[in-house]
Amino acid sequence: MDLFFSGQKLSGLELIENFRRQADGSYRDLPLNLERLQRSATRLGWPCDLRAVQAALNGLVAGPGDLRVRLTLDGAGRIGLQTADIPPNPASWRLGIASVRLD
Repeated sequence: MDLFFSGQKLSGLELIENFRRQADGSYRDLPLNLERLQRSATRLGWPCDLRAVQAALNGLVAGPGDLRVRLTLDGAGRIGLQTADIPPNPASWRLGIASVRLD
């Protein structure tokens, strides 16, 4: 399925899901992410093999800490994975409240 915007064909589009892989190898909220990925791919008419996605995720090497995982899926059903370390939380947080309210 070709996608168009303002009469121009869009190429190079990917669906993106970001989530956390914990140091023990488990994924936080993975079922929700995969459900959203499948739903979006179906809506676009793109193939999405969740078994292949799960196999790719299972193939990630565990690190000493948590990882940020960026999963992409393109219109041909190709899966991409990128990971990055998640730095530890700071000892304290600073919070600010905006003076302007937005809808």
